[in-house]
Amino acid sequence: MNNIKPLGSQRSPMKLEEVPSVLRKLRVRIDFFDRQSVDVDAVVQDNLPGGFCIGTVVGCHGTPGSHNDFKYILPYLYKYGIRFIGINFPGQSYTPHHEGLSYTNEERMQFVQKIINLMNVNNNIVFLGHSRGSENALRLAARNPDRCKGVALINPIGVMVHHSIKPTWIIPLDCGFGKLFQLLKMKVESGDEAAICLKLIANIDLTGQIGYISMLNNNKTKVLIAYSAMDHLIEISVSQQFASLFDNISHVSCPSIEGDTSILDYIPKQYAESDRSFSICFENEGHYLQKYQSKFIANCTH
Repeated sequence: MNNIKPLGSQRSPMKLEEVPSVLRKLRVRIDFFDRQSVDVDAVVQDNLPGGFCIGTVVGCHGTPGSHNDFKYILPYLYKYGIRFIGINFPGQSYTPHHEGLSYTNEERMQFVQKIINLMNVNNNIVFLGHSRGSENALRLAARNPDRCKGVALINPIGVMVHHSIKPTWIIPLDCGFGKLFQLLKMKVESGDEAAICLKLIANIDLTGQIGYISMLNNNKTKVLIAYSAMDHLIEISVSQQFASLFDNISHVSCPSIEGDTSILDYIPKQYAESDRSFSICFENEGHYLQKYQSKFIANCTH
C-alpha cells in the first residue's frame, strides 16, 4: 500500500470499539447436484442485530480477508442507521474450512444468499465487495433485483487478467505459498489459508461477470465502481475497461489531497437524488480504498 494520505476528512464519527457489533454463528447448508450437502458454521458480523435500520450493506471481503476489511466504514454506517452484515467466507480467519467445499463461486453465492435469507434481510440492500469479493457482490446484486438498492465495487477485479492472478508459471519454483502472498503484500495466517486463497483465485470467472453486468444494466441498478491508479494488484487499464461495461455511468477522477476533492461530496448527493451511477479513479491511492476512502464509500450507500 502506498503512503499517500487519504483524501478529504476521514475522521470517524466515533471510535471503532464504540460501534455496536456482534459476531453471529449461523449453520449454512451448501447444496450440490452430484454429492451430499455440507453444513458450514458461518461467522457473520451484524452491527444492528434486531434494531431499526434504513437499509443494509452486505460486505463481501477479498482474498485473503474477513469482515474486518470493512471496519473503517462501520462507524459511518452506524451513524446513518444502516445495518452492516459482514460476511466471512469459509477457510479464511473466522468461518472454518470444510473438506467438502471446492471453493467455487457457486458455493460462495449460496453461502451469502442463505445468510441473508436466514437473517431476513429482505429489501434495500447494497452489496459491497472489495477486490476478490467484488465478483460475488456483483453476482448477488444481479440475482436479487427486488431486494437490491445498489452495488458498490471497490478495487474490483475486472474482466481481464491482472497482476494478482497472472498465470502460475511466472511464480518462482522455490516460492512457497507464504512467500508468494508476501510478494503480493497480502497477509495470510497460515499455509492452509494461503492454499485456500489460491483455490479462490484459480476459481475466479472473469468473463462470466459480463452476463451479470448485463442483468444489472437491464435492471437499472445503481453502481459505484471505485478504483485506484496506484493499485499494485490491479492495473488501471483493467479497471477502466471494467467500468466501461456499465450503462448510464459517469467516469470521474479524484486528484491528490492538494487538488479539488469536491467530487467526493457531489457523487453521494447524486446517488440520493438521481438514477446515475459512477466510476471514480483515485489518482494517488492503492488497493485498500475501503480503508482510506471509508467515509466516501459509506456516504454513497446512504
